[in-house]
Amino acid sequence: CVLRARSLGAFVFSFFFQAEDGIRDAQESRGLGDVYKRQVRGELDALAAEPVSEWELGKARNQIEADFVRGLESASELASVVGTYEAIDRWDYVNRYIPRVRAVTAADLGRVARAYLTEEKCTTVAIQ
Repeated sequence: CVLRARSLGAFVFSFFFQAEDGIRDAQESRGLGDVYKRQVRGELDALAAEPVSEWELGKARNQIEADFVRGLESASELASVVGTYEAIDRWDYVNRYIPRVRAVTAADLGRVARAYLTEEKCTTVAIQ
């Protein structure tokens, strides 16, 4: 199975699962939602229990920065981002975002995972 995660905003993340080749119909895929839920829960528990490596953290920072910069390629995308940041903080957050991402440490990730990525605070939706 392929697992990808991406941020949908300040506090929302989505996880995408791609079924293994050969699993195409609903009858064969029954129960895979539970399997994937356990996989995600395992990853979140691991994040809370043990720090990510510097390599993983660097890779994540690079991906977040690249996604952010690509999201500013057109004037309309830049206006949308600036408008969103003005609504939730200040418009110039667009200039402070990347330095703040670069400042995140492995310890920060573990602390946040332990506080917010708990079973009680997660909602799981499986669409088959």
